[in-house]
Amino acid sequence: MQRLAAAHETPERWVTWGAWEDAPLSKEELVGCGVGRFGLWFVWGPSHLTRAELEPLRQVGDPAMDAAYAEARSVDALLRSEASSCRAIVHAETPSWVDWTLVSRGQRVCATYLPHVGLSLYYISLIGGFAAAAIAKTLATSKLAGSHRAAVRRLLGTGAFVYRVCSMDLRPGGEAWRDAIRVRHVHAAVRARDPTAANLEDSIVTLLAFSYNVIVGIEILAGHPISLEEKEAYLHLWRYVGSLLGIPDDRNPCSSLSRAKATLESIFMHILEPDDYSRALAQNILRLPPQSLLPYAYRAALFRVLLGNQLADALHLPPTTTVVRARVALVQLTFFVYSRLLTFPVIRHVFIASHALAMRIVLAAYRSFYEKKKTPRRPLRT
Repeated sequence: MQRLAAAHETPERWVTWGAWEDAPLSKEELVGCGVGRFGLWFVWGPSHLTRAELEPLRQVGDPAMDAAYAEARSVDALLRSEASSCRAIVHAETPSWVDWTLVSRGQRVCATYLPHVGLSLYYISLIGGFAAAAIAKTLATSKLAGSHRAAVRRLLGTGAFVYRVCSMDLRPGGEAWRDAIRVRHVHAAVRARDPTAANLEDSIVTLLAFSYNVIVGIEILAGHPISLEEKEAYLHLWRYVGSLLGIPDDRNPCSSLSRAKATLESIFMHILEPDDYSRALAQNILRLPPQSLLPYAYRAALFRVLLGNQLADALHLPPTTTVVRARVALVQLTFFVYSRLLTFPVIRHVFIASHALAMRIVLAAYRSFYEKKKTPRRPLRT
């Protein structure tokens, strides 16, 4: 989603409506209209989805993993179980469309733009996602809503998942594959407590937060588009991860860039509306330590750069002062120069290697501090 600028993209009619409401026009009548809220606008096309198409997805979970969870309440038990429901998860065939070369290229995109990826996930995907009260409420009992230390641990866990997906083996039995199965198992545990939580629409928009949102963020921070090949490879990586997370292929938005964009924009119109809880949660995350590196006011200003003033105002973030604006402009300039340096092959190679090393160090530290008490991973039973 972005502010429309090109003349050929400017529609003659503009339409908006509230979250959880039906559009004032039929799906056919909406085609070609400018649609949006909070200053984020797009042109509605035939691939966009209406409330009537999205609402039923909130009643859909993951029947296969829910059945497996009933048999195995831990991931270790799931991987060792002989129950047919568990084996259906663990020994599921890899989709025929998976291109391992493209998956590897997608991982390389993350390694290339690692600083951009981290900032995009934090501001656009995580804090921007809290503007949807429905998503924020699913975190009401999570560590993100608790103490600063617990919230940091939860954020590091999310980062560790992304880093594993983007740097480790995703083939069946590999470490990143196991982590995806673990996340899917956690979602089943959430649904065991609340059957409508971790529903299919939430899973789809979360997948888009890790994939399409990151592409948008990379381009905003870089100040220029990345190549079509890089976009398609990164999206293919997350399409496969989506299948591991239990998203049916006919509902997987990462099958194409146009579908990912249309699906994200449709869900934006369907559920994006902050409330007092989501505002408090967003501000809590922005205040996480270390504040000495980038204080709250600067983080709020960066959010305004990436997602606009109207959404920031809706989350009750503070206005940007001249001093803060100047410092944030320096951050933007740093990312712009950094991105330009990536166009030089030798420098790009050095950056990719250093980013890959950084991911390994972060994962090793996370494993040492937060996973050292977990049961050692056992080999899969065949």
